[in-house]
Amino acid sequence: MGKPAPQDRGKVYTEERVLDRDRGSLEFRSQNWRGTRTKQRTMYSTERSNDDHIDLDETAEGDRLDFTTFLDEAISDVKSLVHAQKKLIMMEAADKAATLSAKLIQSVVTAFAALFVLLFLNIALAFYLGELLDSTPLGFVCAAGLYAVIAVVFNLYWKNGGRDSFVIERINDFTDGE
Repeated sequence: MGKPAPQDRGKVYTEERVLDRDRGSLEFRSQNWRGTRTKQRTMYSTERSNDDHIDLDETAEGDRLDFTTFLDEAISDVKSLVHAQKKLIMMEAADKAATLSAKLIQSVVTAFAALFVLLFLNIALAFYLGELLDSTPLGFVCAAGLYAVIAVVFNLYWKNGGRDSFVIERINDFTDGE
């Protein structure tokens, strides 16, 4: 059997208590990731009644229980859980950072390529308009005027609610995976 996942350490899958009044013992059975554990406790009482006393300080063999062993195991399990939780948080953060950087690189390269395409299309438009108007400088002025109109329309849209909807969409995109 391989090593359990860190989140499974310390979990009790089944737990059973069996009281045997004839033998005067109480048996605890629990199964966790390490396997089945059975602990038997002997009951001491002068008379058998509903007031049976269970002495949890001794094992069935009469040995004293070592509480420090239990605490050491519990502390070890808690440390393992904290360590696994820390690793999980670090891995999730690394995953988000890697995804963000990949999206950023893709966006930068795409924007850079789109700007070059747009630049050459604008130059071509300016020369075309210049040829239609029989003046190359006038063609460049008309192309610039077209972009001035586009900028004014965009600013009107952005100030009248476009910015808010853009921000809300980005927030929703960022928190979709959670």
